Amino acid sequence: MKHRLILIMLIVCVFVPNTFAQKSKGFVINATIHGLPDKTLVRLISLDEQIVLDSAYSVNGKLTFKGSVTEPQVCWIMCDKGYATIMVENLPMRFESPIDKMNIMYVATAGKEQAVVNKLSKLQYGLNLQADSIYSKIQNNQYKDKDERNLLADKFNRMQDSLMVIYVNVGKRNINSYFGLDIVYRNRKSIPHDTLVHLYETMPAKIRSTGKGRNIKMFLYSTLAEKGKPMIDFEVKTIEGKSFKLSSLKGKNIYLTFGSVGCGPCRTENKALAANYAKLSPYVELVSFSLDKNLDDWRRMAKEDGIVWNNISDMKGEGEVKLLYNVQSIPAAFLINKEGIIVERYDGYDDELVSSIEKKVKEM
Repeated sequence: MKHRLILIMLIVCVFVPNTFAQKSKGFVINATIHGLPDKTLVRLISLDEQIVLDSAYSVNGKLTFKGSVTEPQVCWIMCDKGYATIMVENLPMRFESPIDKMNIMYVATAGKEQAVVNKLSKLQYGLNLQADSIYSKIQNNQYKDKDERNLLADKFNRMQDSLMVIYVNVGKRNINSYFGLDIVYRNRKSIPHDTLVHLYETMPAKIRSTGKGRNIKMFLYSTLAEKGKPMIDFEVKTIEGKSFKLSSLKGKNIYLTFGSVGCGPCRTENKALAANYAKLSPYVELVSFSLDKNLDDWRRMAKEDGIVWNNISDMKGEGEVKLLYNVQSIPAAFLINKEGIIVERYDGYDDELVSSIEKKVKEM
C-alpha cells in the first residue's frame, strides 16, 4: 500500500486563501452537509490552482460558496471530517451529502461538467463502498492476524486498481469535457501512446487550447528527460528572484527534485536532505524545484524544511519544466552526472534515499 499512501499524501495539500477577480457571472454553490456541526469551517479548494476559492462556516449544516473560475476545474469541498470532488463551473450548483462517507454519497447538480463527475461516481459507487469498508477495518485493526490483514490489504489494492480503470475509461470516453481532459492529463503516462495521440486529435479545439491540452501535445511530441539521456536545460527564478539555469551547474553532480508545500513525502524528503546537507554538499549540488504557484507557500516550505541549497521555480505549477521532466506524481527526482547525463530517477520518497544518492555518486 506504500505507493497508494504516497499518492494519498500527495493529493492532500495545504492551501491558502486567494482573492479572485469577480466576473459578471460566477458560481454560487448552495451546500447542505447533514451531520456537520455548526461553525465548522469548510473550504472550496481548487486542485489545479492549489488555492482556496472560498470558505464558509456551517449553520445547521448549510453553507454557500461564491466566486468565479477562468475555466471549469476540479475542486474539493473539504473540512476536517471529509471531502467530496466536484467540478466547478461559473454556474449555480446544489450540493448535498452526509458528513459520513461524504466523498462517496454526495449528490451535486450543476452543468455538463458535473454530470460527467456524477457518471463516474455512479460507476464507482459499489466498489468505493466496499473499499471504504476494508480500509476502515485495516485502520481500526479489525483483523485476526497478520495474514488476514495482508488479505484485506491485497483486496483493497485490487479494488483501487479497478476504480482506477473505471476512472481512466471515463476520462477517455469524455475527452470533449474539461473533467475528461483532467483525467487523461493526470494519467497520461499510463495511457498507451497511440491511444493518447487519438484522444488528443479528437479533442475539441477549446479543450486542446487549454494548458492541459497543450501539455499533452508537448508530452506526445517533445523530447522528455529520462535515465541515460542528457538533462534538459531550463531557465527559471530562484526564491530570491534571481535568474537560474540548470546548465550553470554542469561539471558538477546534480540532484534535481520536484515537490510542493502540500506534498507530505516531498516535505519529508526536504528535511532528510537538510539533515544530511553537510554530508552531501561536497559531492552533489542539490536543486529543489517548487511546483507551488503561491510565493508565500514556497517561502514557508523553504523556511520550515531548512532548504539552504538551490531553490527554484517557474511559478506555473503544471508548467513546461515539470512536463519535460515527465513528472506526474511527486516527489520525483533526477541524479545528473558531471557530463549532464541523467543517471538515476527517483519516484516517491524512501527512507534509504540519502544513502542511495551517496552510493550512486561514489559510483560515478
